[in-house]
Amino acid sequence: MNERKAISLPGIPVLLVLIAAMIANAAWFIDTVRTSAESRINPGFGQIFGPVLVMVLLIFLLKGLFAVQPNVGRVMQLFGRYAGSVREQGLRWTNP
Repeated sequence: MNERKAISLPGIPVLLVLIAAMIANAAWFIDTVRTSAESRINPGFGQIFGPVLVMVLLIFLLKGLFAVQPNVGRVMQLFGRYAGSVREQGLRWTNP
């Protein structure tokens, strides 16, 4: 079996983007609740469920972050099968 290089992205930029997206999503949810409270109109199902669904997706994407120590590699698996190895050290991200 030959080693294959797995595709991974640098983790710090991905982490910063995910944190910014979580902050924007929380602001979206708070704005929806505040607007509906001020106008005394019940928000629609999508207006409440949308930000919740996006937050669940963002939390799922955080699961793709992992650390690789110096002189160590990480094995990536997909459904129990070998998908590749990551040898670049530091915080990395791959599609969970």
